[in-house]
Amino acid sequence: MKKLLTCAALLLAPATALAASDVPVDLAGPYQSSIGQQIELTQAAPGIFKVQGARWEGVGTFDGTTYKGVFHMIDAISPGITGTHTGVLLPGGQLSVHAEYKSGGRSYDMVWTRVAPWTLRSRLPVPRAR
Repeated sequence: MKKLLTCAALLLAPATALAASDVPVDLAGPYQSSIGQQIELTQAAPGIFKVQGARWEGVGTFDGTTYKGVFHMIDAISPGITGTHTGVLLPGGQLSVHAEYKSGGRSYDMVWTRVAPWTLRSRLPVPRAR
């Protein structure tokens, strides 16, 4: 995850200049995606979020309306970034997210909806130490 954060920081460096007052919405918390994934967003710094799904992890920036990030499949054979995800904040705090894989040209769209922790089907796995 440390390599992923470093790589993402270089890609998304302009957003790291945001002050806490520039980021009005706190995205941290559990989410359920419209395609059935459970997702956890954790704020790493103002405007920077770690994102974890059941089989992937990522990091991204949020400027108050737009989310931009990268992700890596946990069980991927090759190290590095697997793809990108971009999102737009919708009314009610949902995020409309587009994910795109670096190779293979696959992409998909989904909506992340914040949920109460007790509504999740199961707890997300603890990330493996690298």
